[in-house]
Amino acid sequence: VRAHAKTDGAEVVDAAARRTPRELAEEAADLVYHLLALLRMKGVSWRDVLSVLRERRARHGRGAKD
Repeated sequence: VRAHAKTDGAEVVDAAARRTPRELAEEAADLVYHLLALLRMKGVSWRDVLSVLRERRARHGRGAKD
């Protein structure tokens, strides 16, 4: 699953630069699917991810990294 997520991430970046919006959406769907599978394997919920984003927004006014 990790390898799929890594590959899918690169494919999303490539699709954003060189492909149609539909193809970008397809690649993004693949990435989200494998990301959710990876999070589940590691015991991290989507709620945990959203909590981190909320904390960052509270500190910085957006969802950016520290």
